[in-house]
This record gives sequence, C-alpha cells and structure tokens, in this order.
Amino acid sequence: VKDCRMSGSGGQLGSQSIPAIFDTIQYSDSVEVSFALCFCCEFIVGQWCPTAGNSVLACGTYQLIEESRSRVGGLRLYISYPSTNTIREGQTISDIPGILDMKWNERATGQGILATANAIGFVHLRELQEDHTLVELGSVEVCKEQLCLALDWNNRSIEISPQIVASDANGTVHLLAVGEGTMEVLQSWTAHDFAAWTTCFNSFQPSIVYSGGDDCRFRGWDVRTDCGQPIFSLSKAHTMGVCSMQHHPRIDTLLATGSYDENILLWDTRAMLRPLSRTAVGGGVWRLAWHPTHNDLLLAAAMHGGFHIFRSSTSGAAAEMVRVAENLEHGSLAYGASWAKGAPLVATCSFYDHSLRVWPFDPSAVETAAQ
Repeated sequence: VKDCRMSGSGGQLGSQSIPAIFDTIQYSDSVEVSFALCFCCEFIVGQWCPTAGNSVLACGTYQLIEESRSRVGGLRLYISYPSTNTIREGQTISDIPGILDMKWNERATGQGILATANAIGFVHLRELQEDHTLVELGSVEVCKEQLCLALDWNNRSIEISPQIVASDANGTVHLLAVGEGTMEVLQSWTAHDFAAWTTCFNSFQPSIVYSGGDDCRFRGWDVRTDCGQPIFSLSKAHTMGVCSMQHHPRIDTLLATGSYDENILLWDTRAMLRPLSRTAVGGGVWRLAWHPTHNDLLLAAAMHGGFHIFRSSTSGAAAEMVRVAENLEHGSLAYGASWAKGAPLVATCSFYDHSLRVWPFDPSAVETAAQ
C-alpha cells in the first residue's frame, strides 16, 4: 500500500507545485471568521481550455450558519498545468447556497457543463468558458427548501439526450430533462423512507436508475414506468445507510456501492441477489469514483478513514479489491474525491479542516507492480 503523503506546499494561495494544499477560507462576519467546508470536488479534462492538456478542478463547499440556520457555500475553480507540474486558483463563486454534489458533463452541449446540487433544493447548470470561468446557464427546483443531496448524468458513456437524476433529503428521486441551458422535472417518486443519500444511472442502460438511502436500502428503478415499485430492493446488503454509488463508465455490468457500514460492494447488474465482493474500508464510504481510463481502479472517500485507491479484478461470479494507495493526511472527514482525466493526479477534499489537496498517482506504476 502506497502512502501518498503531502509535503512542502503549505496552505498558500495562488499557484503551487503539485502535490498542493489549498485552504478554502471563504466567509467572514463581524463576530468570527467562518470557513467554507469542503464537500465535493470534480476534475474535468481540459479540451475546452486554451492550452491543451490542462485540467480544471471544481471544489464545492457547504456550511451551516448556526445563528441564521442558513446553509451557505461556494464554488472554487483550480487549473492544473501538467507541463510545469503546477496548479493555480481560478474563479471563486461565493455567497451561494451550499453545494452537496457536483458532476461535470462533456457531452451535454459540446462544452464543459457543471451540474450542482445545492442545500435549498435546486440543481444548477454552469458552463465552462475558454478563460476557465463558469457562466450560469439555468436552474430548477427539485425539492422545496430541502437538501438536494446527489446527482448524476445519463450520458457519461453513450450518446443520448442529456438527463440528470437527483436525490433529496426527503427520500425522493427526480428525473430531469436537460435542454439548451434549461432543465425540466420529468418525474419524481418516493424512493426511500429517509434521506436518499445517493443516486446514479446505469451508464449503458440509462432507463435504469439506482438509489441508496438512510433506510439501508439499495434500490433499482425503471424510469420508463411511473416508478411506483422498484425493480429490485435490497435491505440487507449494507447494514447502514447507503451513501455512495457509481456505475462503471466502460464495463456495462459493474456497479460499486458504499455505505456508512464502511464497506464497498461490487455488483454484477445482471444478478443483483448478492454482491461480487465486499471490501472493508475503515470509514463510511461517502464517495466512489472509477478511474476515467483505467478500468480496474476505484477511488473512495471514506469519511473518518481517509482516501483510498483500490485495484479490482473480477472473475465470473466473484471479484477482489486490493488497496494500492491511500492518503491519510487530511485532518477531517473525507468527503470529496476525483480523478484528473489525462493527467496522473487525484483531488481530495475534507470537511472541517476546509482542505483541498491535489496529489500525484500514476496508474501505470500499479499495473507494472501487478505484473
């Protein structure tokens, strides 16, 4: 297991060499300095940037202000330059509702589109410009004054008219149609008895949607129906709330789920009675991300347990996950994690220490070691 420890960068602002650490201090008032608490981060490949090969990283923040009970946050952009092994701070969008989840889409309109789920029940779309800034395209309310907790795009792997699935704190899942900077709620249904922490599309059969909730249930839905009944419902696969999932972007039958029970389960979507594997992580699995080009690598944000990279292998009805790297340097809950596409980099962010870290990871080194 490789320990990807950070060194040398400190918390300085501006441009830094990689590995880098950024402090997302954002808000202040007359009483005390408040911090934008890191909640999620997402890389996008830089084909829309002026210099080919750059990557743009978005970091979303969330904080509950106790006095007013308002949930505030912001968006911060960072641009990496592989040729100089540096990353610099870019645009900051502040004084917006807190952000719980975000996903880039490279297919929606021919530009880089960032969808965000916020703390007052809205999904927003913002478009990445050539000057590395985001411009608001539109928004839609999916749940009134409730946390919109998670979202996913339907066209990460196939060419199809873009849709978004989003879940909320009421246990409801929403299907959205995406047009030219517009969104429309097509369908909403009660998916869970408590908060629906996570949801995603089947990457190759986007009429199938998965969801996980605080009721410990992991469910599948066919959005060609009214979703009055799930196509499957598993209540004992995970023993605590199901809070993360991602369908593999290139392997059409592989799905990963994570839970507060500190386990990652791999599934063959053709046979959902039992998982292919169960891997103990050492912390609640808040976020999962398959590598954008290496099929066997899975990144996990494990709350109190830090960040981990696993190498998976499947054979028939069984699978195995081996931990190949970890980052335990964050001083707080591990929530956000993302791969850079086209560069050997990982971005991770943690909550109470409002820390964003960008660190190197070379997948080819793992492949060489495994041979």
